[in-house]
Amino acid sequence: MVQKRLLGLLFCAMSFAQHVPRPAPAWNPLLECKGKTTLLAFVVTTCSHCKAFTRDVMEPMHKRGDVCAVAVAFDEDGDTARFVHDQGLTFTVFKLERAKVREFLGITGPDRVIGTPQVVVIDKHGTIQAQSAPQGSPLLNQPDVIQQIVESVK
Repeated sequence: MVQKRLLGLLFCAMSFAQHVPRPAPAWNPLLECKGKTTLLAFVVTTCSHCKAFTRDVMEPMHKRGDVCAVAVAFDEDGDTARFVHDQGLTFTVFKLERAKVREFLGITGPDRVIGTPQVVVIDKHGTIQAQSAPQGSPLLNQPDVIQQIVESVK
C-alpha cells in the first residue's frame, strides 16, 4: 500500500513539473522503439549516478526484451564509446547537444542546471508518461520504482 501511495505521489510530482502525459517528439533514434514501452535516460558520461542507472537499471530491462532502452549523452567532452564499453551496455547510446536535450525535456528559461540522469518513460503509443524534474528525481533512479512505472504504462 505504501509503494502504491509513493508511486502515485511520484507520478503527480512529475506530471506537474514536466507537463506529462504529452506526445514524445519524433526522433530517429527512437524509431527502433516504436510500439514498445521505452526507458530513455539523458546522461553525462562522467556521472556516477548515470553509470549506475544505465548499467543496473536500463541494461537488465533491455535484456528482458519487452522494454526498449535508449540513453543520450549530452556532455560536450564526454567519451560515449568508452561509457558504453565500461558499463557493458548493449542498447543504443548516442550523443546529442545540450540544447536539443533541453528542448526534448521541455526545459526552458535561463536555468542551465540539469540533474542527471534525466529519466523519461514513454508508453507503446509514443506518449511520455513520466519524466524527471529538471533538477533530477532521485526516486527515478531506483530500480523498483522504474519497474513499477514501466509496468503501469504497458
